[in-house]
Amino acid sequence: MIGEVDGRANVGIDHKTLTIGFAPFMTKYKRAELIFFDLEVLRKVNQIDKIQLIFGGKAHPSMELKTRLSRIFLKISKYL
Repeated sequence: MIGEVDGRANVGIDHKTLTIGFAPFMTKYKRAELIFFDLEVLRKVNQIDKIQLIFGGKAHPSMELKTRLSRIFLKISKYL
């Protein structure tokens, strides 16, 4: 998966870093945003040993979920 993401997105995926991935479809019932439930814990883990998150696949047809999650992820990435 890491090789595929790196090849398609060309974002410099680190093969030695803990990677958590969510795919193939982003739907409400999968609740991908729960990984950000406790930001302090996630921040501490990221400071001890870097992590990288991959959110891939197609969004729900309404696209509302994709837009909302994209905004959340952007804000959180700046915090971490």
